This record gives sequence, C-alpha cells and structure tokens, in this order.
Amino acid sequence: MPKRRASVLLDSTLVYLLGDGNKEKAICKIQKLKDKTNSEEAFLVAFKKEVNYDFFNALYSELNFKNISSIIRSFKSVKEKAPELRKLITNQEGIDKIFNDKRGLRSIFIKMIFSNKREILTDDELMMSLFKQFTISKDDIAIEFGTTKKTLNKWLNETGLFKEEFTKAITRNQGVFFNEYVHIFEILFLAKEEGKLDIEKNIETYINRLNHPLSYFKEDIAVLCDSDKETLKGVASINKVAYYSFINKFPYSLSRDLIEKMKCELDY
Repeated sequence: MPKRRASVLLDSTLVYLLGDGNKEKAICKIQKLKDKTNSEEAFLVAFKKEVNYDFFNALYSELNFKNISSIIRSFKSVKEKAPELRKLITNQEGIDKIFNDKRGLRSIFIKMIFSNKREILTDDELMMSLFKQFTISKDDIAIEFGTTKKTLNKWLNETGLFKEEFTKAITRNQGVFFNEYVHIFEILFLAKEEGKLDIEKNIETYINRLNHPLSYFKEDIAVLCDSDKETLKGVASINKVAYYSFINKFPYSLSRDLIEKMKCELDY
C-alpha cells in the first residue's frame, strides 16, 4: 500500500482504538498515558503496546487496494503471515475490539479511502461515497485483465455478458463506480457456476487463477486444447458463438466457455 494511504489507515485505527473513532477522546487517552509514564521513551513503549502499533503497521504494509486482484493477493499474503503477525499483538483486548466491531472496522477503511475529504461524514454517508465517488478507469480494468480498452469495450457491449442498461450506465467520462467495477470483475473473472466473489472461501482458487493470464487470444485457446487456430475456427459449437469472429481476445470466463466447447478443460 502507498505510504500515505497506509499512514492514514494506521491513524484511523489508532483513533478508533483510543477514542472509539473520536479524535478528541483519543487525544485525552494519549494524555492519560503520558501522565502515567515518567519519560518520552516510556510513553512511546506504553502507547505502542496499547494500540498494537507494530501489529497494525505490519498488517497494513501487506495491503494493496489498487484493484480487486491486488486485494485478493493481499488477503492471501496476510493469511500466510498470520502466525508472524500474531506474535506482534501486545493488547489482545484491542484486537478483539476492532475485529469484532464490523461497523468500526468498515469506518476505518472507508475513512482511509476518502482521506482527502475535509468535511466530517457519517458512516452511512461514507458508504454512499464509496459507491458514488470512488471510480476506476476502463483503462485500468483493461490492464488488470491484460487487454486494451478497445477489447474491454467489446467484452462489455458485444458478448451478451452484460445487460444493456448496465453498459449504458458506464459510458460516463468519470470512470466506473466501485460497485460496477465489482460486477465487471465478477463476470470476467469467475466461471458462471461460481456466482459471486467469495475471497475467504475461494482464496486458493482465485490465487491460482491470478497466477495465470486473465485473458486469452484465440491462439492461446487453441494451444490449451492441443489444437490450432484454424481447427478451433472450424468447430461447429465455436462457430455458433456470435462474438467469436470479431473478438480476438477473451476474458477468463469466456475463454473457459470456449475451451469447454472444444471438449477441453481449464482447471483453474
């Protein structure tokens, strides 16, 4: 995670732990800690212990919110490093407080995302902002899936994967809203039978998939089927796919469908 974002996230966490999200209460708690210690060094030790500073600093350094692929990889990284992270816990009560209070945890992350806002927003207002103001460009989505914006637009508009009202809604200039991006990612990244993203349950499957290309040229599909492009083109079931003739690269979900039509299997 970029240093500025990590710093804001850590600051929000400290305010929550010390003052239940209230900065003034947090300052009062810090002053009480200072009053109990007889030196700056002793205060710093007590402060870090109280807020699990080393734990959260290490935890947040593993997080990357650049895109959903990065979030999935972050989840995997944190999961793998959990034993080492647990050793950094100095106040179990504080850990329980923050992870058992989903509303507080949500508030911390949303405030980090909108750290440039000066006005004070309620949690509900922040959640609405998350969907209405956080956007990602089509160029960035295309890069995430290893393709171009032109090809991404074909996936969105000409494959039947997305409803017309949805594709019309994302033609705006300011980018794709967060909830729309999640929908696009799910449609392109998941197999039909997988439905919705479930990172906690399917982390190993997702990581395995991310370790492979997220889009395939026709030639790639032919190779995966131990065939060639011309043979692939001649398969009757492939010829029935309307978009096959004018799209040369396909996201994971469509590639998987095409491979299955070739009586082959994509095992990730």
